Amino acid sequence: MKKKWLGLLLPVFGIIIGVLSERVDKKEAKAPSVNTYIKSVTLKDFSIEVMSENSENQILVNYPKTKSKKINQRLESFLRDELSSFKKASLENNLREKGSFFQSFETYELSPDIVSFKFNVMRKNSPLLQTESQVITKTYDLKEEKELQISDLLKEKEDLQSISKYIYDKFSKEQRYSTQKAKAVLQSGLKAVEQNFNTFVLNNNSLVFYFDPHQINRDTKNYVQVSLPLRELGEVVTPRILVEHLKGEAEKSKVKIPSARQVRNKQLASKKLVALTFDDGPDPQTTPRLLSILKKENVPATFFILGNRLALYPEIVKQEYKLGHQVGSHTFNHLNLPQLPMKEVQEEIKNTADLVQKTLGIAPQGLRPPYGATTPEINAQAQTPIIQWSVDSLDWKSKNADQIEQVVMNEVYDGSIILMHDIYDSSVDGAEKVIKKLKRQGYTFVTVNQLIEARGKLENSQVYFNATR
Repeated sequence: MKKKWLGLLLPVFGIIIGVLSERVDKKEAKAPSVNTYIKSVTLKDFSIEVMSENSENQILVNYPKTKSKKINQRLESFLRDELSSFKKASLENNLREKGSFFQSFETYELSPDIVSFKFNVMRKNSPLLQTESQVITKTYDLKEEKELQISDLLKEKEDLQSISKYIYDKFSKEQRYSTQKAKAVLQSGLKAVEQNFNTFVLNNNSLVFYFDPHQINRDTKNYVQVSLPLRELGEVVTPRILVEHLKGEAEKSKVKIPSARQVRNKQLASKKLVALTFDDGPDPQTTPRLLSILKKENVPATFFILGNRLALYPEIVKQEYKLGHQVGSHTFNHLNLPQLPMKEVQEEIKNTADLVQKTLGIAPQGLRPPYGATTPEINAQAQTPIIQWSVDSLDWKSKNADQIEQVVMNEVYDGSIILMHDIYDSSVDGAEKVIKKLKRQGYTFVTVNQLIEARGKLENSQVYFNATR
């Protein structure tokens, strides 16, 4: 396809529509109606490219060009795929009349590094067929040269549920959603899955979603646009989204959409809570068996792993994390930290932290010093909460499942952190007994971080033995 600048008028569906492209300053880039074919709008750091054809079909396409060669290639690839799909459909319909494909775009900038493009597409395989309008969006991190999905903007994937609920609560109060049928359509269209929320742009103060016609309202043929002020999303979006003034506005905002973690903690706060923790693993025989029991019982746990064993069995730790368990550090070699020079203490902590980061893509979620031995100076080196315990199962000593169960049940209380090990068969058997008995007594199992956050605040270098009300 030959690129050239056009200044022409084309007959479209019996109406003469002027298609123009222009560059404007940021303050002039206003969002027009989502269902109108509009002139392309870009910012000073981007240019407008034009493609046109007027042979078998009428095609006039605008697309953006950035300073990133990689992103430009992706944008051109996206355009080629769209045109290929259109031409294939026209060919399959075997229509003699010319079809038409028009695309313009708008540009939105959150920051110099994060930019969104909203493509307004109008396609018609024949003048005799109905026009199809579509909104397609692309958001890029220019620095990382990466396209961003909605999950990339959120602290946790579960935070999409908070956004979904907020929008549902807002719309369900309107008259058009007064019937149960309308509410059911709204709820289905806002189900917290990525494909429902991946048509979005980020401008300098809002996250704007575009919902397909009929997705949340069967009575409309138009896209539904929903703008959420970023100042209200401070609890759910990643820090890089709260640029410049937005961080301060988010902290002061009277309306704050709660994160999934906050909702979860609020729900947990009044329940009888207990956290099972396991030290010294992973072990290739016992840890997988324990994971199977935890999965069957739907119980989350916290594993304080040794770096030297993580190096041997990384797949087991990946499985722990994948199943939703918390993974913390028990140092690299299980040495008594206060007896070591500070340089060696730093190495014991750092080497495991680096290996966890490399294996799981996250930092260790807590440090449990071997033997519980630590000092304020050591705690300061951890850069993570220090997790001790309030109930010692003595599983390492008795190596008897019944005795393990008895010790735990004699000492457990609401807010307990229970110490066990996942390197003994007897401990795995004892854990299964403890789980079943505590469930019968009405306890809810949580990870250590969930326990602490449900009852208070989780802080780095702070020492925690339990989390009572």
